[in-house]
Parts: sequence; C-alpha cells; structure tokens
Amino acid sequence: MLQKIKQAKLKVPSFPKFKIPSVKFHLNKKNGRVIYLAPLVILLVITTLIYKNNLRLESDSQAITKEKNDLRNDLADLQKKYDDLKNEDQIVRNNNLADEINNIHDTYKQAVTVYESLLSFKDKIEALDLSFAI
Repeated sequence: MLQKIKQAKLKVPSFPKFKIPSVKFHLNKKNGRVIYLAPLVILLVITTLIYKNNLRLESDSQAITKEKNDLRNDLADLQKKYDDLKNEDQIVRNNNLADEINNIHDTYKQAVTVYESLLSFKDKIEALDLSFAI
C-alpha cells in the first residue's frame, strides 16, 4: 500500500500569486488643498452642530429652572394654605356656625309670629267691616 502511495505522487495545485495593486498618489496643489480643507470643513461642521446643541440645551435648562422655581412657589403657597386650614380651630368654627344657625332660626320664628298676628288682625278687620256693613 505504501508503494502505491509513493507511485502516485500527488501534485499540490499551485495558486497564482496575486499582487496588490499599488495606488500612487501624487500631491499637487489641488489635491493638497482638498486634503487639508476637507478635515477643516468637517471640523467646522461638527463644531457648529455642537454649539447649536449647546445653545438649545442651555435654553432648555433655563426653561426647566424657571418652571422648577414656579412649582416651588406654588408648593410653598399650597403648604401655607394647608397649614392655615390645619391650624384653624374646628370647634370654634363649628360653634360660630351653630350660633349663626340658631340666630337665623330665631329670626324666622319671630317673622312667622309677626305674619300670623298680621293674618289674625286682617281677619278681625274683615269681621268689623262685615259688622259695620250690616
């Protein structure tokens, strides 16, 4: 078997050798300007975008700060109102309201009594009118 392998000498295929093409770049005035100006233009564009973004963020920050201050003021006002309500003596307030309701009730009773006396007086006048008319 070994003899058969030796007899059949296998040839390894050979691949052609490829050469990487070389690019020759010749700098002349036109190419040199492009090479130096292109990064500068790109840098200028990036700087402008960053500057505009910074201005936008600054204005957003000022708006948020103003809104935060407004909310703090509103919170302080609401806290003061809440403390005033909490500290208000409910018993005194309820007693005052009860007194006011009693005064209204008494005034109403007096008004009803006066109205009833006026009705009875009217009835007496009508009775006298009838007695004088006869």
